Amino acid sequence: MFEFRAQPLDQLRRFGDARAIRDQAEAVTLLGFMIGTGGDDGVRLYLLGHARYEMGDFAAAEAALRLSVAIDPTRAEAFNDLAAALFRQGRDAEALTFIRQALKLD
Repeated sequence: MFEFRAQPLDQLRRFGDARAIRDQAEAVTLLGFMIGTGGDDGVRLYLLGHARYEMGDFAAAEAALRLSVAIDPTRAEAFNDLAAALFRQGRDAEALTFIRQALKLD
């Protein structure tokens, strides 16, 4: 059984000041400013999608994660989390496609 992975905030702390990131909303704001400024937007979009998922905004999580996998189609955890966001929206059949992709990469 697949499940949502909970480690991305650890990765986010490598991109910014961990003391400034008090909750998911702050993480979303910080990542919003960082995307498009150079560096690894695939990772940033993945972290943004993860934070949106944690906040319960599954549609926004889906949007960020779709962009993340488009930029970096080798990131299994992004496909996994995209599937989780789709499941939470009741789109099980579509989610299975992304689970299969995550399994191929993992």
